[in-house]
Amino acid sequence: MRKDFSALPIFSIFSLMLLIVSACGPQLTGIIGETGEGKVGKAMKADEKCSLVWEWYERFPDEYGSAPQRPQRRDNRLARLANLYADSHFVPYFGFSYEQKNAEALRRVDKDVLFFCYGLQKGVDPQIVAKLSPLKTFFDQGFYFKPALAEFVRQRFNENLWRQKALTAMPSVSETKEGFAELEQDYRTRADKELKDLWPSEQKDFLEAVNARRAAIALILVKKDLPPPDDLAVSFTSARKIHDMGPYLKALAESDDDTNKALARQYHDRLRIIVAALVNERVGELARIPASAEGFQLSRSWFEAFNQTFAMFSEVQEVPRARFAFLEKREAIFQANKDFIYEKFSSLGIGQPAIQKEQALLAETFPLGLDTQLPFYQEFQRNYRKKKESAVLDLLDKGRISLQEYYRSLSDFAKDIIHGTPE
Repeated sequence: MRKDFSALPIFSIFSLMLLIVSACGPQLTGIIGETGEGKVGKAMKADEKCSLVWEWYERFPDEYGSAPQRPQRRDNRLARLANLYADSHFVPYFGFSYEQKNAEALRRVDKDVLFFCYGLQKGVDPQIVAKLSPLKTFFDQGFYFKPALAEFVRQRFNENLWRQKALTAMPSVSETKEGFAELEQDYRTRADKELKDLWPSEQKDFLEAVNARRAAIALILVKKDLPPPDDLAVSFTSARKIHDMGPYLKALAESDDDTNKALARQYHDRLRIIVAALVNERVGELARIPASAEGFQLSRSWFEAFNQTFAMFSEVQEVPRARFAFLEKREAIFQANKDFIYEKFSSLGIGQPAIQKEQALLAETFPLGLDTQLPFYQEFQRNYRKKKESAVLDLLDKGRISLQEYYRSLSDFAKDIIHGTPE
């Protein structure tokens, strides 16, 4: 037999409704009211609202890798926090912008929604409360209205506006070297400043878009200005061509396209082969330089010419290897002329003129900065230089010997250091 609920007393019907409501959990309607309704406002049950609050907040640890910390500088904390309250993320959940005119709506979210989420009143899933209640201090920074936070929210709006305009304009950047430079300066470099406080994922997506456009333009320029890698002859001209295309090859290497990456590697490999062949020719010339006194100037001229030609290719491993071969050759020349060098220094004389002559002779004997790294130079310092003063004057200052004894000791000193007698 079908029951007729219309016959029940009004009080009984009302009691039945209360039972149904209590079984479903607290019903929180009209939370946002006249300011508009987002996801939180449309949800009926407290559980649903608090789950949506967690969903809104959860992007923060998802983006930054952890729950919100308290940076030393308040501005740093608010700059990150503002992403949660930016229109693009806040309005879909709460139905209004984070502005002064909506201060009352913010207060009502805190009073009528978050109050339940913190577990201050029963009726919300304990698991949700366990997640949200520790965040009360964090949420207090945004609910109620804070003018300082609102200023950062405004900045996020302007940054997002710049990002959207840049993304819209990017496809029309000319496929020329000037266009590539525009991407580098007006998009890639400027983004470091303009977008530094946006969500990390937004920064990453923007950079990927810039890199994709850079790679597309770079590929056009590389194909236009360079022949295929294997067609480049072993010559300085070929090496210079590849080097000059470095920024465009770098853009290909940094792209997400495996074909672009492979093409960049092929050109870099070809550059190494060409430079290695050219360097080996120069190293052969270095090996033929004699270890006689004439070798000092010949090796110096070789080194200066080598640096002038190959400085731009320092990343090719054969270039630093050649510089090491130069050091070995230079050391051999110094060792072969050791006696002659010490004789020149031992004949400087005494007094103030000797100091001036000594400085000039040092500059003449060790003209290259690399000369001071040689084992011979270290040996020379130990044997001749005394406390960074002239050995001649050092002996005189001690006042322990007569002038006649000094001349005799000077002669013995020269002999000792020529033959390597320890001090």
